[in-house]
Amino acid sequence: MTETSQASEPTTTLYFQNKFPFTRILDGSLASAGIGLYLLPLSSKWTIFVFLLSIVISAALIVYSDERYRYAFFCLIIVVTSLSLLNYLSVPKIGAIVIAGVLCLLRKHLIPLAIIIYFSASSLLASCAGYLSSSSEAAWFPLIAPPLVMAVVFTLFYPKKIYWITAYLFLSIAIGMYCEGSSLPPSTAVILASLPIILLGFRFGFEEKNLKINYKVKVLLLILLIVFSWWNDFPRSSDKIYFLIPNASGEYEDKFLKNYKEIARHIKASYEVISNIDSVEARSTIVVPVVTRKLFDDPQWNTLSTYAKEKELTVLIAGEHTNYKGVA
Repeated sequence: MTETSQASEPTTTLYFQNKFPFTRILDGSLASAGIGLYLLPLSSKWTIFVFLLSIVISAALIVYSDERYRYAFFCLIIVVTSLSLLNYLSVPKIGAIVIAGVLCLLRKHLIPLAIIIYFSASSLLASCAGYLSSSSEAAWFPLIAPPLVMAVVFTLFYPKKIYWITAYLFLSIAIGMYCEGSSLPPSTAVILASLPIILLGFRFGFEEKNLKINYKVKVLLLILLIVFSWWNDFPRSSDKIYFLIPNASGEYEDKFLKNYKEIARHIKASYEVISNIDSVEARSTIVVPVVTRKLFDDPQWNTLSTYAKEKELTVLIAGEHTNYKGVA
């Protein structure tokens, strides 16, 4: 009697996992949360909600798993928490690592989806979405650029599902065009345009059957793409941060030029407020937060570009699109 019970226990557990929809709903929710962390704007409160939800679902799945998986999850949480405290990981990256780790541990048939979620936290996808956003003059295109990038990645891993992927993408495009023509806030428009692709992530996470995808070759391809994107500019941290701001000229705007030292106090890197680039150290970061006053003429901007390449500088320029005073 005991042997029969012990032999039937794994079969009963497997049947429960495959047929009971609640566990598959959790899988789908976790997958959609991972996609949402890439697509949702960081400024939205929904991003934090999705992040917390992903941690709760991950913990719930781990609690009802084998003890060895609990230890692995505990170690994973310690690692990502430590890296977060050291300012090496952002909220989307933490969520992507946790979600991908849980799916790889507990849902072997969802490993391709876990790889997609982890890959979505890379700078390469963000760069692709940025290039796409600036490639078209259509006002609605930036809304659907991230969903378009994610749809391409989905197609790479799930080519047999291209019809579903295309349908969800067209729905995202339609929503984006509608949002651009309405008076919705930008954050709300981004969320609505991203919903179809987030729901597509739920659909793939909810899938019961193994899709039998040869994901190893595709993972190698993604790694090569990431390395290629680093070829001319390998990721690095800056040794020092400079705030390049214009000198005070007695105008009303001068009051906006006084607080950068206070802002820099909250940055854990070495910083300095400057008005020229003569003494900038190599491999540092220059932030140009004010471009409504003319800092340089065109030849000097070209000189700055050459100087930045020679010194391996990272230059961040915050510009306005109104052409205020003819210099923005």
